[in-house]
Amino acid sequence: MVYDGINWHTIALPQQITAFSIISDADGTIYVGADNGEFFMIEKNKRGKYLPTSLKENLNASDQPHEPIKQIVRHNNNLYFLSADKLIEKKEILTKLLPPKFI
Repeated sequence: MVYDGINWHTIALPQQITAFSIISDADGTIYVGADNGEFFMIEKNKRGKYLPTSLKENLNASDQPHEPIKQIVRHNNNLYFLSADKLIEKKEILTKLLPPKFI
């Protein structure tokens, strides 16, 4: 859900997937961690509609999480998406898996 200062709006994720975690940026970009290792960036288009974009698809198949993304943490202007099986780092436009030595 998004509050625009007057009304609340519901944002549906693809395939009605369940969201587990959420964080937003100062510019209004919303990040959502969801079931099945899915995680999304949600931005408002020119018509004012919020559209989710999968970030999981930016990873190699072997790097993609399969467990729910239950935490999203911001640290030093980077975002970290944490599931039971993976830790994903998002730096500006780059999204990558962090090797186990960093976990």
